[in-house]
Amino acid sequence: MKRKKQQGSPYNLFPEHNPYEFAYEPDDCDCMPEMIAERKSFKKLGRDEKAVIKDFIVDAVTTYWHEKRQIPVGESLAAIRKTLAQLYLEEYRVILKDDTELKNYLRDNALSTINKLLKAEKQEERK
Repeated sequence: MKRKKQQGSPYNLFPEHNPYEFAYEPDDCDCMPEMIAERKSFKKLGRDEKAVIKDFIVDAVTTYWHEKRQIPVGESLAAIRKTLAQLYLEEYRVILKDDTELKNYLRDNALSTINKLLKAEKQEERK
């Protein structure tokens, strides 16, 4: 079977432009996308990866506590989770799946962080 040669559209305003050509050379490294991000669930993260996430949670919750003096719940906790996922993607090229284990881990660490902050404040008041 012979293939027919593709002809340009009669409505093509730029006849010298072939829409079937590559816009970039395949060997041109500058236009190649960066590494493709890997998608992982929280359960499949390693101990070191979970430690990085915990450090971020502690920092974010501490900042939130000092600014608003409230426990992050609902929308504020969701905003922290979205920020966590975005920062983790930028830093490690891993897309965190938004699963219940991640939500529970965030909630539990947020509460323990606030308890530690309150405990530290009480000890400062006693001195």
